[in-house]
Amino acid sequence: ELDDDSARRAVYAVAPMQPRNYVVMEVKGNLIQEERKVLLERFSDPMFKKVADVGVGEATPDYRKAVQALLLHDKQERADRMFKAEQEEKKRKKLIEKKQKEAAKAKKKAEKEAKQRLAAIKAKAAAAKKKAEAEKAGKTEEEEEAKAEDEEKKEEEKEEEDEEEEEADEPEEPEQDPPKVALDAEEKKLVHRPATTISDLAPLVMSANFAKFTLPDKSEGFHDIRYAWSKDAKADEYLKQWKMNRKINSRVEELRPSAWFHQKLQQWQRATKEWQQKVNDWRSETQKKTKQREAKKNARTQAMARIEAQAKVSAAKPQDKRTEKDAELDKKREEE
Repeated sequence: ELDDDSARRAVYAVAPMQPRNYVVMEVKGNLIQEERKVLLERFSDPMFKKVADVGVGEATPDYRKAVQALLLHDKQERADRMFKAEQEEKKRKKLIEKKQKEAAKAKKKAEKEAKQRLAAIKAKAAAAKKKAEAEKAGKTEEEEEAKAEDEEKKEEEKEEEDEEEEEADEPEEPEQDPPKVALDAEEKKLVHRPATTISDLAPLVMSANFAKFTLPDKSEGFHDIRYAWSKDAKADEYLKQWKMNRKINSRVEELRPSAWFHQKLQQWQRATKEWQQKVNDWRSETQKKTKQREAKKNARTQAMARIEAQAKVSAAKPQDKRTEKDAELDKKREEE
């Protein structure tokens, strides 16, 4: 609903009736003389003191220092985000590695328990066998049981030592602070912060209006003009040079061809059409002549082939020495 500029019109209608301090932040409107004039007429009441603050030209050291501080802050924030992302990635990898180790440990534990159960079964069988052998050899059952208990204790102690070694976790790394950054040589040369994705003026609006940009003057109705950077003539010269550079690198939206250009364009289009027609006619004539030459050449080739074929046939047959008159007499005899 605010895209129709209704809120802006309402503010401009009410503001001149309220005796307050106003700051009008209109980039295009403040740089075009006609729009400045319309705005000043809205605040024509004597209670308003109209002051123009101009920030054009070479920046002051304080401004440069503030920009450098903002650039350093932005760079430090980017570095902190990258450092945090790297730390999170390390933690994620460690967690995956820990889970893999725990899974391997659980698998190993299950395999060990299976081995222990199998060993217990074998031990029972071996104990029964030894008992039988002991009875035969005269050994008592108590000696065999004591020996078996000693062996089991040794195995259990060995397993407990292995488990303690596996359970020893790696010491956690202490949290590190993000590294401190500094501006490089190119960044220190910057006077303004790099433009973001949102600009003060849309490219189309800038291209259509930058040629009309001017600095305010007291004759327009201002009570005072304050220059924050370059003063008076230097500011005007800076704006003039900026517009010249902008004309070289920007598309001029309001540029329209004149009647002379359209006339010359039509002449050029007619001449181009005639030239293209002549080229096409020449190509057609050339192709026609080429086809005729090829047809004649083919006809000669075919005629020569027929003559050669007839010559070969005549050479193969016996020669007929009769004359044409004899052939006619033979024909008449056949008719009779």
